[in-house]
Amino acid sequence: MPKSLQDFDYRHFSNHLKPAEIIRYLKLLENTPHPLKCIIKKEIDLGNKITNISQGWSEPDSVVITLQNAFSKIYQMKGVTHTPINNIHYGKDQYSTQNELHIVIGPF
Repeated sequence: MPKSLQDFDYRHFSNHLKPAEIIRYLKLLENTPHPLKCIIKKEIDLGNKITNISQGWSEPDSVVITLQNAFSKIYQMKGVTHTPINNIHYGKDQYSTQNELHIVIGPF
């Protein structure tokens, strides 16, 4: 389980990203709650990668993380909600904090 940003590095991101984007994304991961970081880390350990991280939707401090592939399984974690989306334009499913301030999306 990730304890710091040192647990995330350039190998955890999609190959199409530029170094400056990866550095920005690593900083945005700081605002991601620990349970969501744990899900991301588990997915990375299974071969998934991060393709995008954005900030400011729906709140200024919100962080939305998109993975390269769909989640490999359904995770049960305290303080995190799993929601099937099944929207080709948005994603297959997502994990979010209770207030949906921070979201991790798994595409189709």
